[in-house]
Amino acid sequence: MRFGAITAALALVAFLAPPNSGWAGPRPAAARQATAAQLIAHEGPRLSAAIEWLHGGPQRRMEVFFNTNTYIECEPGSAPSTTYCLAPCADAWPWLEQVLTPRRIARLHAAGYADPGVEYSKEYAAGEKGDSIAAELLTLLHDVYGYDGRKSLTLVIETPSPP
Repeated sequence: MRFGAITAALALVAFLAPPNSGWAGPRPAAARQATAAQLIAHEGPRLSAAIEWLHGGPQRRMEVFFNTNTYIECEPGSAPSTTYCLAPCADAWPWLEQVLTPRRIARLHAAGYADPGVEYSKEYAAGEKGDSIAAELLTLLHDVYGYDGRKSLTLVIETPSPP
C-alpha cells in the first residue's frame, strides 16, 4: 500500500487545521438526503481547500471520511502539481462487496480510476484545480459509495514529522 498508517501525532482533524488554511470546522450534516450537486455546494469549498493544501509541502496527505470505514485518500502525485487519490475496493474492505456493484465500479472507471492493486487509483493532471477534483470526489462518494450528506465529512490531514 502506498500510504502508511495514520498516527495520532501526525493526524489532524479538519477543525484543528492551521489558521488561514481555508477550512472551516466540521459543517452541520444535512437534515435529509442530498444530491451530488448539493454535496458539492455544501462540502466542496472545504474539500477544495484541503486538496490545494496538499501541494504546500512534501509528504502531505489527506483522507476524506464519511463514516469510520469509507474514505478516499489523496496526496501529491508523482509529478509536480498532480494529485494522486485512492478509493476503497472490496478486496481491501470485504463489506464493500454489497456496495460496489458492477454499475458503481463502471462509474469509477468512467471517472478514470484504475482497477485496484490494493485500491482504485487515479492521478489528477497538473493544473487541475482543487474545486474540480473536490467535485469529482464528492460525486464519487455519492454515486459509488452512497454518501448522502446526512453525516458531515471528516477531513484528516497528515504532515511529515519533523526531522
